[in-house]
Formats: sequence, C-alpha cells, structure tokens
Amino acid sequence: MSSEEGRKGYAPNGPMSFKPFALTLLALFAASAFGQATPQGDPIGTSRPSFSDTSQIVPVRSLQLEAGLSLYRRGGREVERWELGEALFRYGLAPRAELRLQLPNDVLPRQGVDGFDNTILAASFYLGQVGGWDVGVVPGVEIPSGARPYRDETLTPNASLNLGRSFGKTGVAATLAAAYGRDQGRADLSGQGSLVVTHALGPSRIGFVEYAAFLDRFDQPEHYAHLGLQWIVHRTSQFDVHAAVGLGGAASHEVVGAGYSVRF
Repeated sequence: MSSEEGRKGYAPNGPMSFKPFALTLLALFAASAFGQATPQGDPIGTSRPSFSDTSQIVPVRSLQLEAGLSLYRRGGREVERWELGEALFRYGLAPRAELRLQLPNDVLPRQGVDGFDNTILAASFYLGQVGGWDVGVVPGVEIPSGARPYRDETLTPNASLNLGRSFGKTGVAATLAAAYGRDQGRADLSGQGSLVVTHALGPSRIGFVEYAAFLDRFDQPEHYAHLGLQWIVHRTSQFDVHAAVGLGGAASHEVVGAGYSVRF
C-alpha cells in the first residue's frame, strides 16, 4: 500500500555525483541475470496492499499492474480525502530483476485542491536467500510531477530492503526503507519499518496483519496497525481489501481500501 508518510523531496546541500549509484545499479543488473527467481507458472505475488514490499520478482517478460483506491479519515471524523489509482506497473526485465513505474495518485480532499501526487521510478532486485529468508532491494527515485499541494520540491532518491520467509501456510515479511529529501526547504532523512504476517485461509484466500512505523526528522513518528484479505482469483490475478488505524500520537489516520492486480 503506497503511503505519503515518510517521503520528502530531494535536494542535497551541495552537488551530488550519481556515479556510485549508477555503478551499484549496473552491478545489480549484472547479478540479476543468473538464476530464475519466479517461474511463469507461479501464482501472482504483489507489493499491495500492505506497507511492506515484496522480495518476489515478476517473471521475465511479464507485465503486472497493481491498482486500487483508499479512503482516509482523521480521528474517526469525516472523510479527509480519497486517493484513486495507486497504479504500479512491474515488468520482469531479467530472472532476478524488474522495472517499476508507480503512476501518480489522484488526490481528492474534502477541502482544498484536487490533484495528482508524484511519480516513482524504481527497480527491484532479488538477491537470493540468507538463512532461509528471501532478500530483495528496491532502489528508486520519486519525481515531483504532481500538483503543487502534493508534489515534492525536487527528486527524492529512496531505497528499501525487503525480507520474506514461508513457514508452511504462514509467511513473514519485513521492509526497511529510507528516503533523503527536503521538507520546507530543509534537508531531511525519513524512514519506514514494517512487519507483516500472512496466513493462507484456503486455496485462494490469504489474510494478513501488519505493524508499520514512519519516522521523519522533523515530524513525530507515526505507528499503524493494518490488516487485510487477498483473494487469488486466478494464478495471474488478485483482489484485495484492507484497513489500517493509527496507534495514537501523530498517526491519527484511519484508512480503508481495495484493489485489483493482474499479470500478463
């Protein structure tokens, strides 16, 4: 589930060289050519609707679309905003690598200006297993393409480390993410941590519970409890519903949403 919490615009204090970043990407792409992470016949695996991302890669030459909508309320009161779209395109580029394009959400606030938020371009790499855990990384950049109330100031580099493991019908996954950007003209470092537990409720249904925390240098931490249900309609398509509630403090949002994912 995409979240605006923990993501800020990017502008370093001085000029930044992208050479180390580019060399790291080249090394990851070179390593991704070996071994098959996800065979074509495997059931669909998505990065939604949880806050935790997946270490699973879309099969080579497959295109996967994940989309949905979310309703945000603040403190149990009236609707604060709708976010429509949540469209993430994932393309299997290599046996252990995929390209990602997350299109802007259409933000419809109860009060204020309607408009789109930012675009995110990223790549996901499956690194293999460590101690029985699947390990993946997702480096990316958020592009300030949205309407003025929702856009970041400049490019926002970000990255996440994603872990996953299956214990029979139960699975555990975790995500650690960070972004370096600007908040109202100030250089800012923000982060996210989440832990999700899934359980198969039958041949086509999966339930999950999740804890997520969003940390920001200039804002109070936000903590959420999240749960949902996924229906695998076919091995290449999935419906989902989910709900999250803030655990006090700055996290006063309540969120409900639904989505659909399909792989071609």
